[in-house]
Amino acid sequence: MSSKEYKEKISSIGQKIQFKYVLIAAIISLIVIVPVLGEQALTQSDEFSLDANATAVNATSTNQTDLGVVTDPTLNFGEIPANAAVQKSINIGSEGKTLAHLDSTGNISEKLEYNNKELFEEQTEIETRFNSTEPGYYNGTVELTAQTPQRTGGELWLEIRKRLPY
Repeated sequence: MSSKEYKEKISSIGQKIQFKYVLIAAIISLIVIVPVLGEQALTQSDEFSLDANATAVNATSTNQTDLGVVTDPTLNFGEIPANAAVQKSINIGSEGKTLAHLDSTGNISEKLEYNNKELFEEQTEIETRFNSTEPGYYNGTVELTAQTPQRTGGELWLEIRKRLPY
């Protein structure tokens, strides 16, 4: 192999390696950039915070108890017996398709159950459930983020977003 052929072969290998790196960088960019741009360009997000608290007290019975509670502006589950469960609904209204996402903080989050994503049109109720297992004071915040489409493609983006991890 002549020196010229050797240089051409080395140059060809270098170009193939560079192409692979460029291709990998382009794929990574699409994975990161497309969701961010879709989120910002196609939807509008509104955030709401609900204070959440409950007091679990010693009960005379160890049986599981389910209680229904009327919704108020907070998620105050009140004073309930240990080993009881209380449900509250968060009512949400919108003029069109909306993706609602719930997230909780504080020590109450360990005891709360809820569907963290809900795609709906016009109105929905998101059920929350506080499961008391031992006496104590539990508090925190439930963050509600509501996303609505703002441009063409926004509704499709919300359908996709519902299936993606938040």
